[in-house]
Amino acid sequence: KNMITVSALCQHQDYAQMFQLLNEQKTQLQEFTDYYKFYPIGLYECSKNFVADLEKLRDENVDERFILYHKLCYYIGQADVDATYSTIVELMNYTGDDPIYWVLYAQALTAAKNYRDALIAYNTAKQGMDYIWDIWVGELQCYARLGDKETFDNCLGAGKNLYGMKDEELAELAAKIVR
Repeated sequence: KNMITVSALCQHQDYAQMFQLLNEQKTQLQEFTDYYKFYPIGLYECSKNFVADLEKLRDENVDERFILYHKLCYYIGQADVDATYSTIVELMNYTGDDPIYWVLYAQALTAAKNYRDALIAYNTAKQGMDYIWDIWVGELQCYARLGDKETFDNCLGAGKNLYGMKDEELAELAAKIVR
């Protein structure tokens, strides 16, 4: 019952009440996998020091990769390029090198408005993996912010071949990115 309530509170974006319930019923709710889905959301929305509070999970023997992953997501969202890079390096101790890290690093660079370096990171990612949606949209965002309309339009047009998108869908995506 409590986990259903937590889920409903999250869905209604009542994060303070959700986080309170997660903490009050921690022992019971930790038995559910979803606890570890909702807890970082509660931390992000309610904590005054997300990283420090997230790191306290080590005391509960939470897997270090879980902590690092959520730190990485947080740092990307905060446009903290240096912390993103450091966290990726830490994660590589567990996962090895993976081209997806270049995509994540590029996202942090994009959030930090370092569009030229982000494009370099996206290009590096493409050398080691398929041209995925996140790379394509990331490149579009960078070209739009740099004001490179010609390259933006060429990249946007690639969506037809890459993803079978129709002109209307491409126009809608372009409008979202350009605003």
